[in-house]
Amino acid sequence: MSWQQSTYEKGNSQTCSTRLKSNLIIRKDGHGAALPTTTKDGITTYSDIQPGYAIEWSAKTESDGSGKSDRVTARLVRLNTVYLGSLINDATSTNPNASQDELISIIVEMADPGQLMSIVSSQTVESGSDGTVSGLLPTAGAPPGPAMVLIHYGYSSASETSDSSKMWNYWSGEILEEIIGIIIAGAVCGAAVGATVGTGGLAAGAAVFGCSLAISMAVAFCRMGAQYAKDAFGLIDTNKHGCTFPIGGHNHTYAIAIGGDAGALEASAAAGLTTAATESGLAKRQFPIGKVIIGSFIAASAVLLIYSSLGDAS
Repeated sequence: MSWQQSTYEKGNSQTCSTRLKSNLIIRKDGHGAALPTTTKDGITTYSDIQPGYAIEWSAKTESDGSGKSDRVTARLVRLNTVYLGSLINDATSTNPNASQDELISIIVEMADPGQLMSIVSSQTVESGSDGTVSGLLPTAGAPPGPAMVLIHYGYSSASETSDSSKMWNYWSGEILEEIIGIIIAGAVCGAAVGATVGTGGLAAGAAVFGCSLAISMAVAFCRMGAQYAKDAFGLIDTNKHGCTFPIGGHNHTYAIAIGGDAGALEASAAAGLTTAATESGLAKRQFPIGKVIIGSFIAASAVLLIYSSLGDAS
């Protein structure tokens, strides 16, 4: 059997090694074909997943070179863009003269990871005697926008702490800036496209306008989640077989774009960003999200002209 991800931690003279292998398959229903994936920045991404699709995960836990039974956690986690939008609005309205770096620091201090990263579904299970395990993560009712599947193997055989006791100190400002930039770009882009082509043509208009946000947003969130996971699962040392985990345990992440590009636009719009937020220093950096243009209502008018000319030609 081939595995999509595999991580290994070598032991020392007192301990043995651990390895985690994992796979992820998403289907429209329990019996349909597996949906295709995209790879961006080395991250496996599922670019258009609708609520109700079936997420099938599998893993293998190895200790000292062979599969052995142990505990694995799989979670479907989404980015709460409404909560993030409220943080952006609060930071920019109360600190109108703050620099981009200062605004990022303020948002980090305000943020609660439990609200920013909402768990949609979760399973913690024991692998079989050969170390293999599989399960299903429900997606029904999942809001549109970026999400990730995290498959985690790691704990302390001596003592464990909950993620609520960990410090909120995991993230790099660069990733957070990127996510905020995409949220702002999506909100502005969605407003511009909606104004020109109407609600019914939002998805088609987004494609013409260049608002390809879903994969970029999901991958950025996945990178942020992977950073957090290194701290989130408490003290890590050795497993019940006496084998060593890497710092933060083994963490495999898969980026999920719920609702595709239309879902990304909807999630950005749901953030409810104020004018002050979209005009702040957070909106002035050029973000690696393709051809999204901040505040480009002139370009949106050009799209309207294209639609009008096509209509006349027919």
